[in-house]
Amino acid sequence: MLVYANLEVQRCVISLSNTRISLQHRNTNANRPPGKLLARDRGFSLVVSAIMHPSDHKNSAGSTETVAVFVDGANLYHSIKSYYKGVLDYERLLKASVSGRRLLRATFYIVEKQEVEEGAGARSFVYNLNKFGYKVRSKLLVAHETTNAEGERAITHKGDWDIGIVVDMMRLATHADTYVLISGDGDYVDAVEYLQSEHGIRVEVISAGQCTSQALLDVCDSHTDLGAIRELFRHKNTPHQSATS
Repeated sequence: MLVYANLEVQRCVISLSNTRISLQHRNTNANRPPGKLLARDRGFSLVVSAIMHPSDHKNSAGSTETVAVFVDGANLYHSIKSYYKGVLDYERLLKASVSGRRLLRATFYIVEKQEVEEGAGARSFVYNLNKFGYKVRSKLLVAHETTNAEGERAITHKGDWDIGIVVDMMRLATHADTYVLISGDGDYVDAVEYLQSEHGIRVEVISAGQCTSQALLDVCDSHTDLGAIRELFRHKNTPHQSATS
């Protein structure tokens, strides 16, 4: 149906171009200055212009595609720790994610421990992420203590952004053309399928291929392995101001 509708619009534009039909209504306002279009005429004129000359409506960067980036910090951290050596350059990661397109927003989701001694390091990490262009959302790691039937106590930790990231994706669904999800977590599969089918959003995934859910690989529009991004990892003794985790 979309292809058919587009074809009909193209036929309409060609017909208008060939017969040189004026967009102005001759009988709507005899007193308005010659050549001035009414608001409704201007709107129609912009639609026709966008179809006939799409290059004139690109942004200054040369691309009309708007990108939103979502970084699952916990998933990324464990992937780096398990499969890669060196320090990840978060500024380079963002540039590779955007890839010359117009950035709407890049959000980095982190979970912080409650230990006081780690406070300074966490603040420095967030400061660098902000400087590179990320909006940072953080939450504290919550400890849950349970007791089993034998009276033994066990402590588990809970701290993930899965639901929060999905909610933010839904909020921006009408403002972006493409999402870049930096995570290999299969919990996002349903959200990805919904965004693709209901909003027409292209979803690209960047993650460590070795620990990425196969279901997520199957539904995403493209996948880029962290190891395939040039100059993404630096040796610790390389002089470069980069965020570290």
